[in-house]
Parts: sequence; structure tokens; C-alpha cells
Amino acid sequence: MLFIVALAAASLCLSPPLACAYRPFTGTDAGVAALHRLEVEFGPLGYLRTGDERQLIGPELNIVYGAGSGFEFGAGARRLVLMSPDAQDADPRIKDIELTAKKLLKAGSVQDNNGLSIAAEGVLLIPSSREHRFGAGLLLVASQSWENLALHLNGEASKARDGAAGRFAGLIAEGPGRWGVRPVAEAAVERDGEEATAHTLLMGFIWETRSGLAMDLGYTLGYADVRISEYRAGVTWNRHVSGPRLPKIPPLIGKRR
Repeated sequence: MLFIVALAAASLCLSPPLACAYRPFTGTDAGVAALHRLEVEFGPLGYLRTGDERQLIGPELNIVYGAGSGFEFGAGARRLVLMSPDAQDADPRIKDIELTAKKLLKAGSVQDNNGLSIAAEGVLLIPSSREHRFGAGLLLVASQSWENLALHLNGEASKARDGAAGRFAGLIAEGPGRWGVRPVAEAAVERDGEEATAHTLLMGFIWETRSGLAMDLGYTLGYADVRISEYRAGVTWNRHVSGPRLPKIPPLIGKRR
């Protein structure tokens, strides 16, 4: 309980630069950015179709900073354009503005140790110009990495800006990290309030270069009460920077006496 309160407090007190998901997925992994590591995830243009409603997404930006002691902090937002003949509805708007605080609870195979890697992420949803209330969420993720496969299991409970309760569960699979271009996939189940449950499957790839740059492309197909399809493409850039760090905090899981 104290850890959850600490995460919420950290999210409220942060200012950019800050983080979010792991491109091109909806979920994330149990890794955290190394100390003074800045990661910038940028999606120049995406496309989302839900039934007859079509939206352009772009740009989309997430920034992550590694603060040490197993913590990373982040911020993200995206711009949506509704493709509609109605001029008012078609006005571009900034949406999905959020601050996050992620904590590594147990170092495991993702950190080159044995066993599961476990992390928790607190999310503060910031109201946009058309919204008036805050939202929040808490996500738990467990990751296991082998030589030829990595799996990341996500579970999240949230409260949207309109007060509706949300649930999300997803499983990410990644091909061998030693490949320059590796295939990836994500199966997810999501429900917001009383809306129909959405079942989605993402398929794509990640191409990592030696210059701290990774490019990704993903296509999502799903169904709730209508058909869902989405295209995602973007880049992730990271580098070491100078900045503040948190004091050393003992691990919360697997502590030895």
C-alpha cells in the first residue's frame, strides 16, 4: 500500500522529461531505463479505424528518464485528427496526456539475472482541453527472457477521466534480441466502463541499429462490437544524459537478510 501511494505521489510531483508504453505495443516490459538514460519514442503518423470512425494519430511522443534505484519517470501525449466531414469534429486535439512512474520490483532475466523480472507502473491521466477530471491507473508487468524469445505479461486497472473503470491484460512476445530485425506480437484484452470488451492482436517488427536508434512498425487487428484496425510506425532514440537521481532504495521483493 505504501508503495502505491509513493508511486501516485511521484507522478503528481514530476515535470518533463517523463514516459509510457514500449513501442509499438500497448503494454510494456519489466525493464527500466538505466541511470541518466533518456529515451524518446516518437510516432510521426498512425491510423486508427473503429467501425466507421477513422482517426489519424500524429505526432505521438513519449519521453522516459532513468532516475536510478530501479525507477524511471515519463510523460506522453498524442495528437488526434478525426477524419470527418464535420469541420468541428475534425479539429485536431491533444489527447492521452499522461505522467508515469515505473519501479523495478524484482531484477530477473531482463536485467541479465535468473528468473522473472517484475515491475509496477503508476499512471496519472491529465485532462485535455475537452476533459475536466484526472484519471489514474496501476500496471503490473512480469517479463521472462530466453535466448530466442522474450515474453511480457501485463495487467492494469485504471479509472478514466470520465470516472469509468478500465481493465487491460496483454501478452507481448519478441523474437531473438540478437537479430537486427526481430518479429514482435501482442495479444490484448481491454474494457472501459460498460463498453464492449475489445480483443486485439498486434503483429510487427523492431529494427535496432548500433547508434541507439530503433525503428518499429506494427499492425493491429481486433474486434469489440465493431471491427478495429490500427497502423503504428515510429522510432525510439536513447542516449546517456546528465540529470538528477534518486537515493538508493532497497529492493521490495527478494530482499535478503
